[in-house]
Amino acid sequence: MQCANKYKTQSYWDERYTSEESYDWFCDLQALDSQIHDLLKPTDNILVLGCGNSTLSSSLYDKGYHNIHNIDFSPIVIDGMKRKHVSLVDMTWHVMDMLDLKFDNETFDVVLDKGSIDALQVDQGDVWDPRPEVKVQLEKALSEVSRVLKVGGQLLSITFSQPHFRGRLLYQPHTFCWNVRHSEFGTAFHYFMYSATKRRSAEEVIVRQQENYEFNNLYSSPAAVACLDYDDKDDKFLCNIGDVFGVEL
Repeated sequence: MQCANKYKTQSYWDERYTSEESYDWFCDLQALDSQIHDLLKPTDNILVLGCGNSTLSSSLYDKGYHNIHNIDFSPIVIDGMKRKHVSLVDMTWHVMDMLDLKFDNETFDVVLDKGSIDALQVDQGDVWDPRPEVKVQLEKALSEVSRVLKVGGQLLSITFSQPHFRGRLLYQPHTFCWNVRHSEFGTAFHYFMYSATKRRSAEEVIVRQQENYEFNNLYSSPAAVACLDYDDKDDKFLCNIGDVFGVEL
């Protein structure tokens, strides 16, 4: 566990990026393309969280997605990626923490996450009841993502996290107001991709909060899960959630 905790520290990544040329966590775009191809448009304004030295952004650029903005909290990797991809003139690189996104409300059509949210969970302890500090960080990251997404925009999150864990994090209708769907892919290793489509503006969420809606904490209770807003095309997902919590949905 202590070994995994390093993935949350900037110092670890700065040191690693000093010598590492490139590394794709989980998979590259070739393996992922069938999952995201129909969800992206060339005109989309895309934010990539924790871009690292992955080939994902440059591969997307080569396929015609040019409005890509990459962030990472390591200045070492951002400087390196700027130099490496100086010819990709429409793509930008920013030193930034995903817990504090320096973008205006409703800026992006798509936010791409490939393992960055997972990094916030490496020191969570009990997977069913993470440490309070981790819950706060997860809620902050997802709140920031929701804030910078346009209404109708999508968070596309690629992860090892199974639906009975990641679903409890994403299904919070009074906080994030997303319709969430998921798919599973991979051969030797299986990954999950969650597509969370934003349904309400940041202003509408604030109004709902001020009207005394009872909020669900991260990792919601069974009673809360039973009344969530959801995409009715994804009955399989809800059946999984219901099985885990013993709730008939």
